[in-house]
Amino acid sequence: MQSPSVVLLQSNLYIANSLAQALSSSFAQIHRTESINELRSYAAEYRPQVLLVDMERASLADIRDLSRNFPACRIICNHRAADEKMWADVLGAGADDCWPSSETRDLVNAAEGNPPLIHSAAA
Repeated sequence: MQSPSVVLLQSNLYIANSLAQALSSSFAQIHRTESINELRSYAAEYRPQVLLVDMERASLADIRDLSRNFPACRIICNHRAADEKMWADVLGAGADDCWPSSETRDLVNAAEGNPPLIHSAAA
């Protein structure tokens, strides 16, 4: 059986480090990437359970592409600005969830497959 893994594409190093540390208790492998192309490559190579994507580094077309090409991956998106429209657009593009970058615990819960009791992108 493959070890649970996650691939991160984050624009902010502090957030990437915080997420990697918080995810380490649930995921055996955490791969950080620098670009959407590198994320695609890692997803193809490692077949992670989760792709955690900063929307400052990816477009809605990228999310659609990831959803189509890696249907077994949960795609969790984040952005530094809480935005209900972006949240709806990202979900429409195939992401499983979207959270403000500052909500590390909620991002980790979403990656682990534990939905919150209350969800709002403007939280």
